[in-house]
Amino acid sequence: MAGGDDQFADESLSNAFALLNNARAPIAAWRVYVTAANLAGRKGEQVAAEEYLKTAYNIIACLGDSYQAGHPLREPLLRARPLSRLLRISGGVSD
Repeated sequence: MAGGDDQFADESLSNAFALLNNARAPIAAWRVYVTAANLAGRKGEQVAAEEYLKTAYNIIACLGDSYQAGHPLREPLLRARPLSRLLRISGGVSD
């Protein structure tokens, strides 16, 4: 995406989404959705960008919620720099 080749980015995202349809890979999935949101936003497709961000947020929230409140891995997961930024943009997480 950094090179500005939207067609290549679209094709790459289509391939990534196809792979995600055949596997359960939440650690990779949230990144694919954030990348899709960034591309959609750059193309002026704000509704699609917001939907992709919501999906990424839901994936992260599910990962965090897979640990009980107080579990030593829950907070580091949700406070990791890229994740915490996404969670802020998407409306946060509740304990």
